[in-house]
Amino acid sequence: MRLAEALRSTLHQLAIPHRASNKSIVTASIGVASMSDGTTFATPAALVEAADQAPYDAKTKGRDCIAANGNQATAA
Repeated sequence: MRLAEALRSTLHQLAIPHRASNKSIVTASIGVASMSDGTTFATPAALVEAADQAPYDAKTKGRDCIAANGNQATAA
């Protein structure tokens, strides 16, 4: 989560112009799946599936945010 937030925050601070974006700058929506917070998955494939789904969850919840294991963790 810390790495994902560092990447998102740094990109946000760079404020790279993006005319087609409603935020006017380039942003990143990052999805993370982790077991470090005590979350468990039934199989390794379930962890991979959560990691695959997480970026889509972040995009759905809004631009410039992080979604972790299906939950929005950070948004700017």
